[in-house]
Amino acid sequence: MKVLPQSSQDGKHRWPALGSRLPVGRGLHTRQLPPGRTSVRLNRRSTQTQAHAAGFRPSGQGRVRKAGFTVLIGSGLGSAVSMFATPLITRIFEPAVYGEFALITGVMSVFVGVSTFRLEVQSLRAADDAEAAGLIRLGLIASGAWGAALTIATGLAVALWGVDAYWLSTGILVFLTSLQLLGSAVLTRAQRYGSLAAGNFVQGASFGVVQLLLGMISAGVGELIAGFGAARLCWLPALGTFRRKVPGIGALWRKNRRFSALAGTSAFINSLATSAPVLLVSFFYGDAAVGQLAIGIRLFVAPLSIIGQAAASANIGEVSRMLRDGDDNSVRLVRHGMRDLLAVGLIPSGLAGILGAWAVPLVLGREWRESGLLLAVLSAGALAQFVVAPFSQLLNLTGDNRPLLIWDTGRFGATVLSFCGARMAGMSLVWAVGFWSFALIVLHIVQARMIFRAIVRYRAH
Repeated sequence: MKVLPQSSQDGKHRWPALGSRLPVGRGLHTRQLPPGRTSVRLNRRSTQTQAHAAGFRPSGQGRVRKAGFTVLIGSGLGSAVSMFATPLITRIFEPAVYGEFALITGVMSVFVGVSTFRLEVQSLRAADDAEAAGLIRLGLIASGAWGAALTIATGLAVALWGVDAYWLSTGILVFLTSLQLLGSAVLTRAQRYGSLAAGNFVQGASFGVVQLLLGMISAGVGELIAGFGAARLCWLPALGTFRRKVPGIGALWRKNRRFSALAGTSAFINSLATSAPVLLVSFFYGDAAVGQLAIGIRLFVAPLSIIGQAAASANIGEVSRMLRDGDDNSVRLVRHGMRDLLAVGLIPSGLAGILGAWAVPLVLGREWRESGLLLAVLSAGALAQFVVAPFSQLLNLTGDNRPLLIWDTGRFGATVLSFCGARMAGMSLVWAVGFWSFALIVLHIVQARMIFRAIVRYRAH
């Protein structure tokens, strides 16, 4: 029934009051309702309609889990391809050759985090897209400057002290590896998780495949370095949107200078703590022992870390959006994210701890027997790192740079103490790695508590 306006005494049309004669029900019949009854009925129906619509709206946690699973699949497949190539690589390259390659990449890794001053993390926090683009551009400029400086420094070392020419690749590798940090941040902010999964797959797969193909031609350190660097080129397309000039770069740097100082220093110490085992083992036990540890890290720890970082990128991207929008579900989202990573990593970590000492020499060859023992004792610490470390950048997003710097310093001290203490006590490399693994468990439990407290405090403010 169509409701028509009523004529008043002044000749103007007026609409009937809400409690008057209105259509009710499915048919065309009308009835007079008691005053106020219609509004209550309409509000109830409106509330029911909103609840019904909300019931069909997908939850944020489900959306993030789907995105995280997409990235996890891409990263896992890429790491699997590289892992399948590892048994062939170990039969081509000698442990001492692989140890020298691991030493070069270990030193290079110290400068990767600080090369961008963690500006890619700050770009996830920025509310304005133009500001985020400027931060990515600043990170790219900074990484190029670090690469050039390291190339000059290693060139002087080669010319003056006769250092191996392979060290000239350090600056180039720092710049190429920083492309992964910047490209991942661009795709995470844009919520292009399919592209992020593809990038992680190409990097993981090409890493082992290129090294294997080059190793068939010549089994030297240069071939291993070339494969490592070539795998990072896949992130260049993600940075293609930032070829245009971004205005106000100088002012943007001055605005984020304090953040860069704290976050960059924290990243440097964190990278130093990550590379310290390789450097200390080289000093205490020699290049052959470095090769044993590096293969164990490559088989299990590195793929687990890459998968964890990639899978958590969806959570970090969503939490950064929540922090910008003032959403209160960020703590729950991080808790579920850590729980999911624990469920994913528990089985491979258990298998590595139980079967590593037996399976590694069977697959790689008898000369890699010690690598299997190292993998077994490192599995528990690697699991703790896999669950918590991917969320550590949330401390930068919440502005807790100083606590993160203190934690990174503590991690570096615990790592050095583990290896130096074992060596001074005359213990083997297996014992040293065991102490390091236990330290990783304790440290990442502490970091998990720091992350939750930082998010709650940020929400309160």
